[in-house]
Amino acid sequence: MKSISLSFPSLSRLSSHCPSRHVQKNKTPNLGPDVGWAKDVRTCPSKPLADWPPFVVPILHKKLLGRWFAVSVITAIAGAIVIAPAMAGYIPPTGSSTPRRGSTGTNIVRGGGCSAASTASLTALAPQSHIGQTASLQPTFVWFNPEAGPYTVEFRIAEYLPDDSLKVIYRHDFTSVDRMDASGISVFDLSETDISLASDTVYRWQVILVCNPNRPSESLVTASDIEVVNLPNALDMELATKTESSDRANLYAESGLWYDALAEAINGSETGTNDVQIGLLETLVELEGEAEGENGRNYGDRLQEVINVLYTP
Repeated sequence: MKSISLSFPSLSRLSSHCPSRHVQKNKTPNLGPDVGWAKDVRTCPSKPLADWPPFVVPILHKKLLGRWFAVSVITAIAGAIVIAPAMAGYIPPTGSSTPRRGSTGTNIVRGGGCSAASTASLTALAPQSHIGQTASLQPTFVWFNPEAGPYTVEFRIAEYLPDDSLKVIYRHDFTSVDRMDASGISVFDLSETDISLASDTVYRWQVILVCNPNRPSESLVTASDIEVVNLPNALDMELATKTESSDRANLYAESGLWYDALAEAINGSETGTNDVQIGLLETLVELEGEAEGENGRNYGDRLQEVINVLYTP
């Protein structure tokens, strides 16, 4: 933010101002910063301050001080304004496919979480009505965990085979709080492993929240499909010119790369990335408005619940 230097108008400057009766017309205009007291002002003869009637001086000073104050306030406000990045709007890729195994909802138990106090459901923050895409061979997976307690989480990635069967290629178990922030956002970055996905391949990722190890049927499950595609050259060149995460997230979102857009928004630290996250999720809410999950609830509604928990003050 630029620093603003302010100074009070000096009484000595009053000698350059005069009421309308001292106006001399038809001369070269004297358009100083404080001109404008009378509509017909053109020039004002210099008049020493001592020659002004005593009752006029405080009036003139008040007018100058008022004008200085108004300009100073406007300047300060303008200097303080921080322009927030535009909220990202996700555009699904052209010709995107539907998930191989249908809508991939969540196995809801007792209000959507392991405990009855949960206000939202275990939810993969990814498209469900179509297959979300990534241009990364080691993408970032994001989901919402409604439980603050330390539960076991099973994270899996499976590759679709030609007959649409699934082959698990990666599994990692961990304690939920190890990969979850205070808001409930959980992140698994595949670049932290030695596993890489293959281009032009569709996978299914799955998160299992083990509520009770002795009762597997009570575990919560959320999943989504992901397709790895090649990054277009034009997009690659444009991304090279962007350093802010919010700008890069917008580019990815406009290009149909959901996973890359959300990763930039989640990992970005600069001001405004929260707005980008909200913009992405709200766009997805609209797109998923008619997508029904296995639990019979609208997936868009479930995403909206997550937004309410995450971003409501």
